[in-house]
Amino acid sequence: MFRKTFRVQKSNPMRSTDRKKLRGLVLKLYPAAEPEIDRMIPIGEGEVLVLKLSNKCTVWSLNVGQTAQGGLDKFGQPMFFAAQHEEDKLVYPTVYSLWIEPNMMPAMFTHAEVSPYIFGGADLMMAGVL
Repeated sequence: MFRKTFRVQKSNPMRSTDRKKLRGLVLKLYPAAEPEIDRMIPIGEGEVLVLKLSNKCTVWSLNVGQTAQGGLDKFGQPMFFAAQHEEDKLVYPTVYSLWIEPNMMPAMFTHAEVSPYIFGGADLMMAGVL
């Protein structure tokens, strides 16, 4: 009920060799991301930050520099994240990366009558599928 808030413990720029490994993992897990992978994880341009959070998660963020309000964005736009100790096995896209490449993950549709229950926190269940 009372979850601890998380904070960024470390924030470091990502080395180019680590970028290539992350790109390879993302393309292996999400092959449909290939057309826009250069925008999500640039190799030679832009800066990708690795954020280690207090809850042991890792976030890879694209440092975009300016926010909409004109100030500097300290941690950039998070593109991918991984759960504790799974950085080399499984990464998940964030909303920012799905905005860039919406076809990266399969879409699931449900009936309109079910939506209020899902928005209220119910699990998504489809007979014979999930």
